[in-house]
Parts: sequence; structure tokens; C-alpha cells
Amino acid sequence: MKKRLSRRTRLAVVIGGLALFACIGYLSIGYYIYLQLATGSQGHGDNKNNTPADFHLDWGERKPFDLTEYVCPNYQDVVIPGGDEGIDLAAWWVLGKPGAPAVIMCHGIHSSKANSTLLLVAGMLNKNGYNLVLFDYRDHGFSTQEDGMISLGVREYRDIIAVFDWLIQHKKIPAHRIGLYGSSMGGGYVAVAFMMDQRIPAVIMESPYANLKMIIEEELGRNGFPTWLSGGAVLTAKWHSGDDVLSMPPLSAVARSNGRPMLAIHSLSDKRVGVHHTQMMVQEAERAKANLTSWIMDEVEHFEAPIAYPSKYEKRIVSFYQKALN
Repeated sequence: MKKRLSRRTRLAVVIGGLALFACIGYLSIGYYIYLQLATGSQGHGDNKNNTPADFHLDWGERKPFDLTEYVCPNYQDVVIPGGDEGIDLAAWWVLGKPGAPAVIMCHGIHSSKANSTLLLVAGMLNKNGYNLVLFDYRDHGFSTQEDGMISLGVREYRDIIAVFDWLIQHKKIPAHRIGLYGSSMGGGYVAVAFMMDQRIPAVIMESPYANLKMIIEEELGRNGFPTWLSGGAVLTAKWHSGDDVLSMPPLSAVARSNGRPMLAIHSLSDKRVGVHHTQMMVQEAERAKANLTSWIMDEVEHFEAPIAYPSKYEKRIVSFYQKALN
């Protein structure tokens, strides 16, 4: 009996050791993936010479066009207090026509306010009179490096709301005249801010994600990792920073929009953030009877529509804000 019990004990120890090893391995790989996804960025990278008054586009295969009408010479460098104590946001304030509405321009992950396509969209709005704020989230660009890690919307949305408050307090622009624009991951971030602050009257989401767990799995698959490793990345994010990165899905903003207008723009050819994310929002809007309009096109890549169809893009977004911010 002793001998049999001893064998069982040894077997239990072996199984327990293997399970522990597997768990450590799973979390270690998850931590590596978390670092790849969520490590912040400093400076403006390849866009280091870009400003609202002078920027250059990577045209890819697209035919270049004259950018003169899209530059914004009337801009200032400003520092805006962020959404938490000790956070300072590096920003550009772009002056529009007196009494005009304002739009807060929000960049994508591992990018900055100097993103050339974002500056093109800013130029489209400013030539139509809009005041603008372009800013770097915390742990991006030249804003405060809080911990060097991106929270995938959990903290970033507070910075967006802080910029919204700054416009009200320092530029005396009424809340109902301030809209949001976000591209790529920024499209998800502005959806979260829109959901969390009912004062925000309208939002445009360019190539947004709807479900973070889904986008993490898709990013893993694109880079050759098994998609089931997403759970390890989420767990290590919670352990490392305390952020529950799945707690604020942009999709939830649709049902909580309470009649406020939303515009989602996407391409069927988007290989970075699949169009099904916007399609999920459209389906949710139909279910919740939300005021969401979608513009889905073809033959353009991720966040390429402003370059491919500048005139059409300008008319669409200006028309949306004219109705939403008056």
C-alpha cells in the first residue's frame, strides 16, 4: 500500500510540475506578446519633421496631389493637463474661424499627432473653418511617459476627455460644439471616450476596432502566433499595470450613444483592422436603434481613404460635423 501511495505521490508531483511549467511558459509568452503590443513610443519617429504647417505624405501607389490647401499655418504648441495627475499632453492647437466648432484629432497606436494622414484630415477640417487639437496620448510622442506602456484605451480615453475639458475651459468652446475624430486604435479610443462622457456630441471613427480581444487574436495570427495566447497577454497586462484592457470595448459605445451621431469609416480591403469590426458596430446600431452611419468602401488599405479620395472624404466628414456640432 505504501509503495502504491508513493508512486501516486510521485506522479502527482510530476503532473503538478508539468502544469506549473506550462503555466509559467504560457504567462511568459503572454508577457512577451503584451510587451510587443503595448510598449509605448517616444517622439514622432518617421514623422519627426511634420507639423500642421508643413507635412509630407507617403503616397504608396497613389497619385500625389498638391497639399498646399491642407496645411495649417495658424497653429501653436501647447501643453494640456492629461486625464490623471502628473500627465502632461503635448499638443497642437490649430486656430479656425471665430465661433467655429472644434474637433479633437486622435492618432493610432504607436503613432503620434504628427501622423501625416491625420494631418491631412486635420487640414481638410481646418480649411472649412474648424478649430482643432491634435495631441499625443500619454506614453506616446512628446507627452508624459507614465510607465512606458499603452493601456489600449483604458487610460487613454481619460486624456481625450481632458482635452475636451481644456477646450471648454481655456478656449471657451461649448461642449455641444466639440467633436471627436480617431483613426485606427484611436477610432476605438474615441468610441470609449464618447461612451464614458455623455457631453461629447459626436464622433467619427476611422478604421476602428470594436472588440479588443478579437483584435489581439487577429494581431497574433498575423504575426504567426496561436490566437489562444491572447488570454496570457490580457492576464499579464493586468498583472503588470493593473489595467483590465478588456473592460471598455468600443462596441459598447454604440448602445450607449443615446441618440448622439456616430460615423464609422472603413474599407473592405483593410488588412490591419478588418472591416468586420465596423460591421459589428453597424449590427449593434440596428439592434439598439442607435444613430450610427457607416461609410464602407473598397480598394483602399488601412486609413488610406483620405489619400485615395481626398475630395470625397472631406465632403463626408465636414457634412457630418456640420449637422452634428450645430
